Amino acid sequence: MASRLTPSQAVARSVKRARQLQNWNQQQLAHRLTELGLPTRQSTIARIETGKRGVSLDDAVALSVALDVPLVRLIAGQAVDDEQIALAPAEVFPAELARLHLVGSVHLGSPANLSTWWKGHGEKAREEGWFERAKEAGRVRTDTASDGTTTYVVEED
Repeated sequence: MASRLTPSQAVARSVKRARQLQNWNQQQLAHRLTELGLPTRQSTIARIETGKRGVSLDDAVALSVALDVPLVRLIAGQAVDDEQIALAPAEVFPAELARLHLVGSVHLGSPANLSTWWKGHGEKAREEGWFERAKEAGRVRTDTASDGTTTYVVEED
């Protein structure tokens, strides 16, 4: 069963995985962050990866740059794909849905309504074109913000 992670816990797990995929030790990541202007010690990386130290938004962005991983993937990426992410204390979603929300592809609306629709769909539904089918069924509407950003809202069946 999937566990529930806070964004900080997800970032901690993702940082460790991304660092390992780079074949870096903690000292090498600390050195890279220092090169980027964020003086960091190996012990700080260890505390981040074990969840003993939280990560500020500024730190998360720097880690994203240092590891060459999009910020959204540190919060809801491959390292946490089988988990539930608490985007807010009372708003918990599968990692895939959290990722789609964070990149602006899906408006979550009411979690009670959307989670019923989403349950069991995940990656398979995405591969099978769920978004295209939702558009064809007239369940997708667009909202355009004053800055020109378009958000696609998938409504419940």
